[in-house]
Amino acid sequence: MRAALILLVVAACSSNPSQGDDVDAGTGDSSGPSDSPTVTDTDPAWPADSPLPPEFDFPPYLNLLDATSVAVSWRTTNTTTGTVRWGTSEAYGSTGSSATAANVHHVMLTGLAPATAYYYEVAVDNTSATRKGVFVTPGASKWRFIALGEYHAPSESSNVAKFGNEIRDFRPHVAVESGDMVDTGTDITHWRSYMRTSAPWISNVLLLPSHSNHVNGSGGNANIKDYFVLPNNERWYETRYGQAHFLSIDSTYDDNSDVM
Repeated sequence: MRAALILLVVAACSSNPSQGDDVDAGTGDSSGPSDSPTVTDTDPAWPADSPLPPEFDFPPYLNLLDATSVAVSWRTTNTTTGTVRWGTSEAYGSTGSSATAANVHHVMLTGLAPATAYYYEVAVDNTSATRKGVFVTPGASKWRFIALGEYHAPSESSNVAKFGNEIRDFRPHVAVESGDMVDTGTDITHWRSYMRTSAPWISNVLLLPSHSNHVNGSGGNANIKDYFVLPNNERWYETRYGQAHFLSIDSTYDDNSDVM
């Protein structure tokens, strides 16, 4: 069960930050939300865990491209277009669209402010189907993340689902996958199981997915690149959130000839 190698580096804040560090100040915090007014957590309330409308094949999910850019993605049951409304309150104020009829949709939100809670809503055009979510950009002095590994949807999905309430209670800002998100990466039904099992939380966290032998399969496949929007070449990439530096590295060298 080889998984991708995930390295987490926590660095001290420089008094003379390099480019980009001004929105990456702070350290990770594993504590739960606090009621203290002196705590500087950015902790928006999560939307209710409501059933996924049937027009959504995959619920909306989020990838962090850089400190000011987030991709909102989803998959619809039918070929259609879609709209994302977002802003710093549920009044939104900004709108983006997936204007080409398709099943898989990606909308980029750019120019985001640091250490800020954003609210968003995805609407499937020409239907009444919507799905809400929240996320927080890097820069808050305290934040939380969860690490997921060997998810193995669908064979282990029922076990993962048991933790849905605990994850929602913890309200992580970031979810890090260490690999083997699905049993077989070439099978869309396995990805559907992953996404729908994760529906209670996946629309409210910045997800860092990873390649692995089960995700890639023999010789690799395009699904993970099609479903997610990731930096670099999408198979090995880095993410900064606060003072945490996540390095996601595809280590399945014997399944992929370009990994030496």
